[in-house]
Amino acid sequence: MDDKPVDIKNRLGLVFPAVISLAVGLMFFVPGVFFAEKAISRFLEKNEIPDLPIAFIIVFTLAIGTILLLLAYKFIFGNIEKQHISTPILTLVSICFVAMSTVIAITAYVFKAMPTGYQTGRGVGGGFAIGCLGLWFAYKRKR
Repeated sequence: MDDKPVDIKNRLGLVFPAVISLAVGLMFFVPGVFFAEKAISRFLEKNEIPDLPIAFIIVFTLAIGTILLLLAYKFIFGNIEKQHISTPILTLVSICFVAMSTVIAITAYVFKAMPTGYQTGRGVGGGFAIGCLGLWFAYKRKR
């Protein structure tokens, strides 16, 4: 897969990636802040430390949301010269998506510690799909 340089003079062409990055970044960042606030308030009020899967999901959603919001900022202000997602970062994020989906699936369907249903199945399937697609792109880039 050849890396194509971004044309920073075409401001109209940067609007679509900026809107997509902003929307997906908010989809991750807002729930991450909500989950973090709930976990911190439970810790302060009841002295309950969140479980490892919950802490992993909180940190992961906040990290992905922050990265995408920063990318949207770069797209909006046109400061994207020589920007490029490296293969190790793409691989790491894809593995994190697969790991998060695996944790949710095991917690929900094996240990019955989460409610199962349509939303859980969509979350697991979407996470696996995004992770596997990212791994495929990383594999194609390295070939």
